[in-house]
Amino acid sequence: MESRQSLSFHKLVGGTLTLLDISALGFYALWFVAHDAAVDRSEEHGFDPQQLLANAYWLWAFANATLLFLIVLNVILIVGWRRQRNQNHQAQPPRPDSQPIGR
Repeated sequence: MESRQSLSFHKLVGGTLTLLDISALGFYALWFVAHDAAVDRSEEHGFDPQQLLANAYWLWAFANATLLFLIVLNVILIVGWRRQRNQNHQAQPPRPDSQPIGR
């Protein structure tokens, strides 16, 4: 029963992190499109700074930091998941019906 609860918890966490990935990547993509449109609009008027996004430098910093931290979080979680999976496979005793190869 505990393994069933653990499995459902891992699915919940995995689904939540997938939604976090999608929302953060969506934010980055929308910011990138808006920034490019604002720069193009600004250059049409002989580089009018009034046409740029407000707080463009902060938005750039947070968009890139979000993407960087998301990549780091995904790498840490995947490495941890693989280590846990390998430990679980090594801790399981061999099945009694399995025989070594070659005998």
